[in-house]
Amino acid sequence: VCDPNPLPPPVGRVTLWPRQHHITPPERLKLATAAIGRELRERCAELRADGRGVEAERLEQRTNADVALLNELGWCPGAEHYSRHLGGRAEGEPPVTLLDYLNFDTSDPARPGAGSD
Repeated sequence: VCDPNPLPPPVGRVTLWPRQHHITPPERLKLATAAIGRELRERCAELRADGRGVEAERLEQRTNADVALLNELGWCPGAEHYSRHLGGRAEGEPPVTLLDYLNFDTSDPARPGAGSD
């Protein structure tokens, strides 16, 4: 028996949830988890130096659990807190926004560019 139409029927609507459909390449994920670990050690040392050992312990436990989930599943609850590392951005660099994906033609007189009078 042969199906005359092997293609699946068209899909009318699909919902894409960011945490499940944002793809971080394995090599970038490996670099990100290493950077998260370095930053964690620095921050925990600061907290302990300030006499805030309990906060350092809680931060360490939570971050290590998140890193384990990132390595195992590729995402974790609150992954947006690690977006700088996952995106490969430098400290202080702004995150990517929707406007970065839109093409604005500032020479079009009907649509003035940002900062115009």
